[in-house]
Amino acid sequence: MPLFPLGVIVAPKVPAHGFAARVKGVARTPYDALRGAFRTARSAVVQRIVSAAARPMVASPGRCLVVAPHPDDETLACGGLMALKRASGAEVNVVLLSRGEGSHRGCCDVEPRHIGDVRQKLAQEAAGALGLAAANLHWAVASAGHIPRRGQEGLDGAVRGLAALIERLVPQEVFCPHPLDCWPDHEAATAMALEAIRTSGQTCELYFFLVWAWYKLPLRSLRRLGLSSARRLDIRPVVESKRAAIGAYLGAAVPGCGKPYVGVLPRGFLAPFRRSIEIYFARGPGGRGAEGGCP
Repeated sequence: MPLFPLGVIVAPKVPAHGFAARVKGVARTPYDALRGAFRTARSAVVQRIVSAAARPMVASPGRCLVVAPHPDDETLACGGLMALKRASGAEVNVVLLSRGEGSHRGCCDVEPRHIGDVRQKLAQEAAGALGLAAANLHWAVASAGHIPRRGQEGLDGAVRGLAALIERLVPQEVFCPHPLDCWPDHEAATAMALEAIRTSGQTCELYFFLVWAWYKLPLRSLRRLGLSSARRLDIRPVVESKRAAIGAYLGAAVPGCGKPYVGVLPRGFLAPFRRSIEIYFARGPGGRGAEGGCP
């Protein structure tokens, strides 16, 4: 019996104010600061509950493909897994569905193309810290913020391209964002990955990971994650490699505004990714039981 009903605690509804509404987590008013503090505390509760429910898993020697909506998602969510697999000699590939050009939209006058060029180089640097070569990064590029969704132009072609990559790489495991990852591009990436797996006809084990849901998921929605399928991976042998890879993304700042190329992340956002464990949700062949839509 929980100490509090999961449906009761909700974030205070505060107005978004211009630039603060567009730049992740910047506290521009006392209301923004209050909401950020609430989300940080709620994230800690989510981490404890999910970690306690998760069963241990080990990094298998099988070939895997990580589907990342933006450069940095693959490292934050799966950096330890990828490093462990590479240390054992397993083949690891990453497909990135955008170059992250939109991370400074509304912030400064730096060209989005330049942002994308730099983030692509940072992805290669981060991959190197985890034991991956640049050739293991595959770019199925869409404009950041515009990964095609159901009914939008470009979706069919994107699914065919991803399916062709899956057919060529023949991964035994695919890792992609959870359908409840609370960010539109992440939810779109998962829908695309599931359709591409079906289109390819390949049989592979599917695992979901969390990025934004750690910070944004309402407590009342915890059960919808599928806690019985949660798995806990011990990454202590490679945790410093993962932290170095994260540092590659966070250490490069845009000239002029001085903010990281990946954008300004909310205070407390990175806490789940600096731990010595990673959490995955096993969904079996083809993603049975996937349920989408962050409330």
